[in-house]
Amino acid sequence: MEQQSFLAENSGKNSTKGEAQLEGVVEQIIFHNEANAFTIIELLSDQDEIIVTGKMPPLNVGETLQVKGEWTDHPKYGLQFAASSVIKQAPRTEAAIFAFLSSGAIKGIGEKTAEKLIKAFGQETLEVMREKPDRVSRLSGIGRKRAKSFQEALQKERSYQELSLLLLPYGIGPARIRTIYKELGDSAEAVIRQNPYYLAQRVRGIGFETAERLAEAFGMTGDHPVRLRGALLYTLQQSLFQDGHSFVENKQLLQNLTKRLQVEEVKLGQALDKLVEEELVLRFDPADSEILRQQKESNSNMDVNANPEKAVVAMRSVFMLEQDLAKTVRFLSDRPEAKCEIDPRYGDTLYC
Repeated sequence: MEQQSFLAENSGKNSTKGEAQLEGVVEQIIFHNEANAFTIIELLSDQDEIIVTGKMPPLNVGETLQVKGEWTDHPKYGLQFAASSVIKQAPRTEAAIFAFLSSGAIKGIGEKTAEKLIKAFGQETLEVMREKPDRVSRLSGIGRKRAKSFQEALQKERSYQELSLLLLPYGIGPARIRTIYKELGDSAEAVIRQNPYYLAQRVRGIGFETAERLAEAFGMTGDHPVRLRGALLYTLQQSLFQDGHSFVENKQLLQNLTKRLQVEEVKLGQALDKLVEEELVLRFDPADSEILRQQKESNSNMDVNANPEKAVVAMRSVFMLEQDLAKTVRFLSDRPEAKCEIDPRYGDTLYC
């Protein structure tokens, strides 16, 4: 279903009793705050022009909305409709489709092109543009390249809407949803459904608890492999960025997470073994210089059977970065001492 729901805070001072519902077409966007999504629009509903306020997704003139909320009497601006939820719907009539396409919502489509498309495909215009661009390309003056760009623009809009519908109920606001969409692109919803913990690893401000709520909704509870894997990687990442530790003791990692996740330690250990086998993480004895030398020279994984009492665990990418940094420092320390002098014309600037 092609729709997008946004929760909104009432902005009126005095409200009438009971929730009401409106449906109409966006006539004008008076104000939109990208930071918190607060928006003021003029909605044409049953031939009446109504001012609607509240949190809304990015809108275009001509889009069809279903709005729930309450009528309010603002002391300065008069009668308004304070939205508690806003649902974007696909335009259903030819007039609504024309208003949407001719508004500039889709780059490269103006009034003439919108008329041409609607004349050819009627109420199925948007569906044909999204699913059958080859039919659109046969129209005079459009061609394959423009038809493809129309398709991509509509698919992008749908992807953003589906992502919003997925995340809004979990307290993830519009601004953060835009950040997630920029980070993960059109496949964001599919990526999150497959592994919600990836959000916590990739997007700043999304914590483990949010990922847990999403995972529970997707049936990834208890000792589900995706949950155990995500928890391990997230913990290693947080240990690095919050505490500055590039590795964690194997035993401590398993004990702490077993308690936090309320799962069997053997299951968590098996998930960690899998990550080691896939070379996403490394497990080694930090006191064994020979193992470190072999890893650095062969660029291969370390012994999966390292003594769990002495072993530590690190993200492979971080370990390799540390090794490269150490190599660079050693290289620089072996170079002859540079002879540098201060140029008096430029203060403390050194020339070597």
